[in-house]
Amino acid sequence: MWKEYNKVSNLISAAALKGLDVSASSVVGKSRSEWFETVHQLIGPYDMAKDFKDLSCVDFNTYPSWSLDWFCKQGYGALVKHRWRGLPVQLNTIVKEIHYTSQDKVEIETSKGKLNPRKCIVTVSNGILASENIKFFPKLSEEKVEAFNKIKMGIYNHVAGLFEEKFFREIGMEEMDMYLYYKISGSNISPRGMGCLMNISDSNLCYFDYGGDFAKELENEGEAVQKSFTIEQLKSIFGSKIDKYLLKLHATQWGKNKFTLGSYASADPGFAHLRKYLKMPVEDKIFFAGEATAFEYASVSGAHRSGVRAADKVIKTLNF
Repeated sequence: MWKEYNKVSNLISAAALKGLDVSASSVVGKSRSEWFETVHQLIGPYDMAKDFKDLSCVDFNTYPSWSLDWFCKQGYGALVKHRWRGLPVQLNTIVKEIHYTSQDKVEIETSKGKLNPRKCIVTVSNGILASENIKFFPKLSEEKVEAFNKIKMGIYNHVAGLFEEKFFREIGMEEMDMYLYYKISGSNISPRGMGCLMNISDSNLCYFDYGGDFAKELENEGEAVQKSFTIEQLKSIFGSKIDKYLLKLHATQWGKNKFTLGSYASADPGFAHLRKYLKMPVEDKIFFAGEATAFEYASVSGAHRSGVRAADKVIKTLNF
């Protein structure tokens, strides 16, 4: 499998290094390898939340090789709550409009009234910004609006499964946080298979992940279909023992989440150059952060660093 993976990723990188901001599908083509569908799923839907036809070679190649992921057994939400426990945060507050015509302040209209800060950091997803659910007055530049629409949200959903501890012993999986790869069959524009992360933080919890158009198809058909397809795939790998050890499943549906309208953002082919516009501040009043503006896009670590970057810029403009 890794021979095919290296071959495909090298083709994408070679195109990017030539400055060819084209789709991955246009340089990869189709392979006769029995592992091609799995590799397509890993590089496209699993990494970028998009299929090869929607994946920019240049955008893919700019992701830093040194980025690492670590898991928090108590859940990322618990980590965030502890790390920033002293910050005053107003939850369940929907921003509707942002006005930046005044010289010394920004006017923000929310579902709970108006705010009048001197500066504003916008951290919502490109899905929300592209939808114009938040109105800006005056309108933002054409370059910024185009960037919201062309650094487009993909779909990446988890089906989380909780298993009895005996399951991992029976399949011979003695370590936690293990990735499982299997041959995805067929020859599809969007691979009809899943990525598998097993026994996360020794919690007996596994993620079975879908991305791209196939993830959107499953999401549109509903949670029951997401779960049933996952069980079918698990039985094809492990056999009927799944019925004995699987305790429960839960499926995410990020495409239908009205507060994100997708999972995370990557550039359409031909538009990777627009990323630079995402993080550009507006009149030193409105600043932008979030995963799409980050060097390590599509990650919480990148989102965090982008917030620190934006906050540092705000501090400098305030002359603290």
